[in-house]
Amino acid sequence: MNDFYYFLISGAVLMCVPIFFIAFFQAGFFLAWLKAKSSRGKRVLIKLLKPVRDDFTTGIIEQGFLVFGKKGNMRRIKLDNKTRIYQAWGVRGIDIHDELNAPLGADFKGVAGFDAEAFENLLTRALYRPALEENKEKMILIAIIIVGVLVVVCLGLLWSVQGQVSALGNVGTITSVVV
Repeated sequence: MNDFYYFLISGAVLMCVPIFFIAFFQAGFFLAWLKAKSSRGKRVLIKLLKPVRDDFTTGIIEQGFLVFGKKGNMRRIKLDNKTRIYQAWGVRGIDIHDELNAPLGADFKGVAGFDAEAFENLLTRALYRPALEENKEKMILIAIIIVGVLVVVCLGLLWSVQGQVSALGNVGTITSVVV
């Protein structure tokens, strides 16, 4: 039985090592392509065109925007009619000029770029900002609590003073005036 396990392990190593070796020399293309292919059309393969070398990643097209990047470094780029989305290697692909933060059109020129990271940060801040009505409700609740505490303190002081006055009244009262 040990020979069978040795055969399985050596076969797995012989199949996986070349795949990882090729993936290493493709500089991220294989894993990005695999993510896009395994998403069954939900993700697109993004080719980030940089001055020295191109990088590959995946993104999602939602509501006319291309969203991609890691959690702390998300980018959101507006797509329009001039944006070139193509089918290659069995997945949808899009080319992005990294310095302009702009998708490439059919003529391979950048389409009106803008700061994609700043736009994503502003959108995230706007979506997660506290609601003004929520603060109003908290302020009203705090005001009610403060007024309630003040009323209880005033009633306590009034009861205490009333007790002291009644105690003074029982000590001795003047019933007649001597002239």
